[in-house]
Amino acid sequence: EIIQGQRQIIEDYNLAVPQHLEELYEVYLRELEEGSLERATIMDRVASRALQDSSLPKITPAGTALTPESDPESVKTLSSEVQRLQTGILPPLGMDSEASRVFKASPRAWQVKSSSVPT
Repeated sequence: EIIQGQRQIIEDYNLAVPQHLEELYEVYLRELEEGSLERATIMDRVASRALQDSSLPKITPAGTALTPESDPESVKTLSSEVQRLQTGILPPLGMDSEASRVFKASPRAWQVKSSSVPT
């Protein structure tokens, strides 16, 4: 709307248009014809709405703790995330005996290993 208004004023009053501004108008018209300008505008609106409607937990300054009174939604989200992480923890890896390994070396593998000459 603004660009179209500017163009109208320039045409109505026969104003001189600087070369750089004329090039920008040409780019604008080309993008308008291709539809890329409209797509970019729509994407910008969608992204803005998504950010406004997002349910991300609030970020608190360092040294402050979330309490149910200060931000109940973030506390709930944070506690469920901690709980999910705790249930997904794997046991520590260790150098266990051959008997507890999932992939055990066969007697043939041991024979080949012991008979090989290191290079």
